[in-house]
Amino acid sequence: MRICAASVSAEVTHTDSSARPIRMRLGAVRYDMSRAEAVELANDLIDAIEKRPR
Repeated sequence: MRICAASVSAEVTHTDSSARPIRMRLGAVRYDMSRAEAVELANDLIDAIEKRPR
């Protein structure tokens, strides 16, 4: 199954009441992550953008 990012809204929120305070929602799918996981994801996304052919 594929989810097209252009067809869903993306939202990132933060809460202090959880072990995984970063919440990223893509349409109806929610991912909870720690701060370290969120930073790692952000770095991976930047690397993917920088490596793409132009």
